[in-house]
Amino acid sequence: MRREAQDAGGGDLEAVHGSLWNEGARRDHAGLDIGEIECIQLRPKYVALETQRGQNGLLVGPRSCLGLDVGEGEIDVLGKVALYLETGSSPDALTGKPGDTVGLEVRSRGQRLVYIPGCAQVTEGLKRRLAGASVVLFDGTLWQDDEMIRLGLGPKTGQRMGHMSVSGPNGTIAAFRDIPVKRKILVHINNSNPILIEGSDERGVLAKHGWEVAYDGMEVSP
Repeated sequence: MRREAQDAGGGDLEAVHGSLWNEGARRDHAGLDIGEIECIQLRPKYVALETQRGQNGLLVGPRSCLGLDVGEGEIDVLGKVALYLETGSSPDALTGKPGDTVGLEVRSRGQRLVYIPGCAQVTEGLKRRLAGASVVLFDGTLWQDDEMIRLGLGPKTGQRMGHMSVSGPNGTIAAFRDIPVKRKILVHINNSNPILIEGSDERGVLAKHGWEVAYDGMEVSP
């Protein structure tokens, strides 16, 4: 089975048995030069980038000679059901089932990167999974749960959308206080969130607790 399409850069894409190939485009992902062909293998519930350079410089398999490994890296995260599956507004009706919201763990050369762009609550199980990670990229959608309502930007709280707040007694900063992680970086940040403003009080609070704010073009290493 083969399907062809065009990517945003005009290159030809071929989707073959669940793998997406982009030929003729030389790309660099997270600082790794992966050559003339890139493969994004579609796995159940998430998409993982996997590369391997053969002797001719092309990608020839699902593992990287650089040691990149996603393996069984899927992480169940407490979130909410998709909007089109909502049957009511009660917490029980909105809470997602296992597998509805997931993060991804990537391992390389003894280092671990955990990517969780959406999370409604840091559970004890998630804390154990995060502990000892080299880098965590975590949901930084809102600073306060009701900020979109207060600013007149929308009718929903962060919890209603399946996102925990960064601040507050039940927020991300508080949840990570007892989780040993080398680098903590906030991603998936809404434009209402004041942490986007350099020099803001909120940015200062983050820095005090060892958090960074992701930015366009950011390169991450342990």
